[in-house]
Amino acid sequence: MGKRSQNIESCHEFNLLYTRYKLLALDCFEWVNLPNGLESRYIETSLYKNGECFFYEDKLNGFIVLPSSPSNKVNVYNEPTKVYVSGYMLSEHKNIDDGCRILNNDLATSTDIYVREYARKMSEVEIAIKANVKQQKYPFMIKCDKTNEFSMRNLFKNISDGDPAIYYSKNYSMGDMSVFNLNVPYVVDKLTQYKVELENEILSFFGLNNARQKRERMIVDEVNANNDFIDRNIELMYKTRLKACEKINKKFNLNIQVIKKNNVKESLVEV
Repeated sequence: MGKRSQNIESCHEFNLLYTRYKLLALDCFEWVNLPNGLESRYIETSLYKNGECFFYEDKLNGFIVLPSSPSNKVNVYNEPTKVYVSGYMLSEHKNIDDGCRILNNDLATSTDIYVREYARKMSEVEIAIKANVKQQKYPFMIKCDKTNEFSMRNLFKNISDGDPAIYYSKNYSMGDMSVFNLNVPYVVDKLTQYKVELENEILSFFGLNNARQKRERMIVDEVNANNDFIDRNIELMYKTRLKACEKINKKFNLNIQVIKKNNVKESLVEV
């Protein structure tokens, strides 16, 4: 990660946006009928951050699910025959047949990498919007000498605060300063629209309806196409969870179910 990315991720805007979209990502699915001691968020947090986890029965802790990573031993299909699981004060290698591997998607990639990327982009837009708003207060640069520097600093501070600033001196002449117009354009509206487009992309990734146009402006085919695209995104993550759920129930004689909370097909936009 470069220094620019590190600087962005340390800013207030990034933290707010990252937390917001992380919470949305963790709320896409719900696991029900889990054994005692297990919660849906344990599974979803592991998948969000790690891309995969392993469900198995531990001699001391009963049924547990922990973040996992494949070992270097694979079968003919290049699938791991062992995984390494890790949790608080517990880490070990497990044979793949000892439990069930749950994947976030077919590639076992984490959701975190997408959320961070969009949070970085959107936080840069937020910073640019704030900067452009401030630039509208004083879209000019003043050249002055050392004796007038303090007065000019106060002048800019008062303008920034929205207060009028009037200075009088019988020995002061206009020749002591020069004002340069920076011609700063107002681009807040364009930046805001770009931010909306970025948010629509991440909402589609989470399977959330992002149609913000007025219903009368959208035709049925446009709505259906948008909903199909959104539903396809969430299906990429749902199918791997559903497959893991079926394997777990069959192997351990359980009745665990996974529910897709962002079901676009059940909440189509009416036009």
